[in-house]
Amino acid sequence: LWSIGELRHELHQSKLRVEPIVRFLVRFVFPPSQGGRSGGGDTEGAAAGELEKTRLGGLGAKALASVLWALAAVAATLEKSMLQALAPLLAAELAACVESGELQQEPQAVSTMLWAIASIQKASANLTDALLPHVLEATPAAFDRMTPRQVSIVIWALGALEALADAERRAREKEEEEVRKRRLRFEAGRVSGGDAAALAEREEEVEDVWEEEEKEEESDNLEIKNWAQKFLTKHRATALSAFRSLAITLDDIALATWGLASLEHRDEALMRAATEQADSLVTRCGHKPLAQHLPRILWACARLDCYIYKFMETVANVFEPARRGLRHLGPDAYHALIWSYKKLDKSNMYSNFRYALDRALWGLVKQKRKVRANHIDLDPTEDVSQKLRKEIISIPRIYYLRNQLMFEKAVKLGEMGPDADMMIKRTHQEKEASRLAKQLRIVRNQEKGYSQPMPKLSWFLRQSTNFT
Repeated sequence: LWSIGELRHELHQSKLRVEPIVRFLVRFVFPPSQGGRSGGGDTEGAAAGELEKTRLGGLGAKALASVLWALAAVAATLEKSMLQALAPLLAAELAACVESGELQQEPQAVSTMLWAIASIQKASANLTDALLPHVLEATPAAFDRMTPRQVSIVIWALGALEALADAERRAREKEEEEVRKRRLRFEAGRVSGGDAAALAEREEEVEDVWEEEEKEEESDNLEIKNWAQKFLTKHRATALSAFRSLAITLDDIALATWGLASLEHRDEALMRAATEQADSLVTRCGHKPLAQHLPRILWACARLDCYIYKFMETVANVFEPARRGLRHLGPDAYHALIWSYKKLDKSNMYSNFRYALDRALWGLVKQKRKVRANHIDLDPTEDVSQKLRKEIISIPRIYYLRNQLMFEKAVKLGEMGPDADMMIKRTHQEKEASRLAKQLRIVRNQEKGYSQPMPKLSWFLRQSTNFT
């Protein structure tokens, strides 16, 4: 299984499609029962049935870490039923390793397991819920013997677990808000229009029920954050020594600071040690790795309200327009830097650098048609309304308003960090509905006597024989 995971990682780095190969190889690891058919879904369903009858024994902490790492690599190509069948087997083996004290003596296995569990969480929440308590139980004893790289992985994994839980919580709150509105509209339809008092009383009852349910869910979601904050407070000396170690890299610092920001664990001494070490590593790296890691570290400082002006000066010098460092930044890095400097630069010391960032982001907004910054595209609820477009006759004015809305949205997206998923997700049905609406709009305009948009002047010039 570890070999399949390693193969998938290497093929993915080569930008090859690996799902068919992984599915083919996984059948040898989890063979179907004799009565199973040869279909893909039936094969994996039969394999999951066989796993439920299986009992693991004596794998050991290192082997379990390799299994979890491989599962994290191939989780996207496995059926959820197979991951659910593996959950009790791996949980029982992990519990045995923790009880014997073997896992506490293997810091590398603990850090690998936490990374794998954080990566698997999106594919199978059941597997994460079954394994995480056992690994967290062994983490305090192993944390003090970890290398700086392993410390940063543990902090990142805890932050990733909390970030995904927070994202799921926000999505659930949005869905619940829509359900709540529909329920209130339904109750309003049941109550007569003149009985306003009964309607208000019913709305209060529904609100009270929703508030009680939200409190119960919040108490469950805050367990990881509270545990991680207490854990990092208790092992603060180990984290400090890791951040000050000469063996730590800029990648490790970026991972650890992102995890601290995700956990909302504000420790100015930790952030100051991390930024000081990052300052010393800046001269040893090129612009590409700096463009990947420095915005993440500065965003973490802004998220935790840590005003470290020396690091802000370093970032401004590295990406100064005169040194052409801005060309290595991606759109999400622009968003994060603009939001971070807007929050941290209270004295307006870096106004020139902030102006350069704003101009660069305005350029990305105007280049939206080149698919370079399609995540700044406006949702239909965020775009200029049709009513306002009819009131504004000037088309350049409408374009300016849309660009202004996209710019403000981009700056607001910076609060989510340079690693947030900012793409607008549209289903196939929504894309088809948008395409049909555009075609219907063209037909209506033709029926009203409006012509198609006139070609640009450059098109007429190209038709001229004397045009060069």
